[in-house]
Amino acid sequence: MKSKTFLYLSFFAILIGITSWIIAIPNTHNSLGTIWMLTWFINPLGALLGFISLKNKNALSMTAIILNFILTISFGPIWFLGDVFGF
Repeated sequence: MKSKTFLYLSFFAILIGITSWIIAIPNTHNSLGTIWMLTWFINPLGALLGFISLKNKNALSMTAIILNFILTISFGPIWFLGDVFGF
């Protein structure tokens, strides 16, 4: 596969991670509130795909790796904000 395909898949993982947070935040008290756990599975895979696409020395690949990593660990700040503000 071309490295550009891996880059597109990595950005698709970012979109899935953001979408799962958008769905989960207003639904914290029902079963949709657990959809944020997708970020633990999808975004590390997206970071790996971004790393594979680094062959072309593309700045977008590094951006994809960083954003996927941030989304992977994003549950911590969200839990903290939920405890502080009570959602």
